[in-house]
Amino acid sequence: METPPLFELRCLSPLAWIQRERERQEEKWGPCDHGAGHFLAVLTEEFGEVSKVLNESWEGKLTPEEYHRLLEYELIQVAAVAVKWIEAIRKNGHTAAFLTCQCGKCQAPTGGTP
Repeated sequence: METPPLFELRCLSPLAWIQRERERQEEKWGPCDHGAGHFLAVLTEEFGEVSKVLNESWEGKLTPEEYHRLLEYELIQVAAVAVKWIEAIRKNGHTAAFLTCQCGKCQAPTGGTP
């Protein structure tokens, strides 16, 4: 998905954009609930994208509009991944604490320990 223009981001509340991003993630990756290790890796990658935007801004590679748009969008992705992780914990209880995937439907490693 291409990053939406700043005016589009501002047309919806942040919570609405987070919900929209969650729906996009579900369409792309399916309903599989991975283990904590997977969620942490994905969340770290998304947070790294926030850092990248900050670095590019500090290096003068982004206009103020690009900076605001990209930063806001990357933070929405961070929040959406965190929401998915919370949903997995509520849905699966203790199994969401496993470091590896327990679903048996994906290619992620299985057999982790809490």
